Amino acid sequence: MKKVLYIAFTLFVIFTSSSNSQSTWIKQNSPVLAHLKQVVFVDSLYGWIAGDSGIVLNTTNGGANWLVQYRDTLIFFNDIYFLNRNLGWAVAWNYDFMNFGTHFFKTTNGGQYWSRYFHPDTMIFANCIYFWDANNGWIGLATANPVTIFETKNGGATWDSSRVELGFVSNFPVRAIKFKNANTGVAAGGFIDIAGIVWMTTNAGFNWNSYIVGAEPFFDIDFKNDTVFYVCGGDYEYGVSTAYSTNSGANWFYRTLEIFGMGIGMGFRTEQEAWITSNFSQRLVYTTNGGDAWFDINSPDSSTLNGLNFANQRTGWSVGNNGTILKYLAAPSGISNNFINISEFKCYPNYPNPFNSSTNFRFQLSCPSMVTIKIYDVLGREVRTLLNDMKHPGEHRVRFDSGDLNSGIYFYKIITTQLHTGITTEHSGKMVITK
Repeated sequence: MKKVLYIAFTLFVIFTSSSNSQSTWIKQNSPVLAHLKQVVFVDSLYGWIAGDSGIVLNTTNGGANWLVQYRDTLIFFNDIYFLNRNLGWAVAWNYDFMNFGTHFFKTTNGGQYWSRYFHPDTMIFANCIYFWDANNGWIGLATANPVTIFETKNGGATWDSSRVELGFVSNFPVRAIKFKNANTGVAAGGFIDIAGIVWMTTNAGFNWNSYIVGAEPFFDIDFKNDTVFYVCGGDYEYGVSTAYSTNSGANWFYRTLEIFGMGIGMGFRTEQEAWITSNFSQRLVYTTNGGDAWFDINSPDSSTLNGLNFANQRTGWSVGNNGTILKYLAAPSGISNNFINISEFKCYPNYPNPFNSSTNFRFQLSCPSMVTIKIYDVLGREVRTLLNDMKHPGEHRVRFDSGDLNSGIYFYKIITTQLHTGITTEHSGKMVITK
């Protein structure tokens, strides 16, 4: 047995030492310290970022450098969208009492010049903007007036309320809009502690139907493929959540990931790998198996992240507070996706805690190790062996279902033994089951 483990470990060392490149997020130089809200790329070279202090940044060389393209300290950009290298739109809120409300921006030359239009209705507050082509676009509103989805048929010159199915939740705030094709579009939003809402259109935005999909609001949308759609969201109490449809939006399934944070930005790099920014928790959430399991890592420099966009399968971008700009570099094909370099064993407190039916244990390993997780009651009696297995280097998550255990205080112990050194580490903690 020892010989088998030694051979396995030797092969692991040879493999990892020959793999110098890893998938990773790298912090980029930023020309501003403003809070950046959204990022969009139309190809591998041309991209734009928008945020507070009326900031619009632009790159034409794949992010090698970013230049300030627009600035107005009286406004805050909520969203920006480009169809191609020339044609783009943005929406901003103005806090100047003389021009209070939403301002629409449009450029036809890649942002060298932005035309600006102030909406005369001061009750119009646009959260997001999306265009399918040069003429047809939609905005999502923070408040109903009389509905929360507006449309334009003339490239943004005028905006009118869309035909939205009226109901209890149909007028909830809309945070994101995206179309899969010319007919099928998805909008997402909702209210914290009330409901997460998805709006669907299958006739090019002629009308929209609303659906209560989850318990907390959604903030972004992406498409895994032609039929699998995802939205992400969450709240401060229950953490990051997703909802997904496997039949082009006809039915939706809600899932709380039990990861601290709030899902603000989302993007699929491939059908198997997707990323979510979790905002105030300063974490990046990811899946490498198409959404079956989700994990999280620290964002570089513990940055608070907002928008996220993949230019292609090789390169992605995320932006956040204090001028943060991150670039994702994918590892060459065939090299393992180790998203962070792990130099030590680390164990995080189980989350959530207290909990009702289930909680998660999360730990990271620097080398192949035997890992045992045991659960004890207040008298020190072992009530469950949750894990007893060899684990590879990286981050791991183990779910604990309380099952028939009674409410009360319990303790857990995580024991790791490195295979090549025999060094053993123990970590203990307290958790509370409430039923």
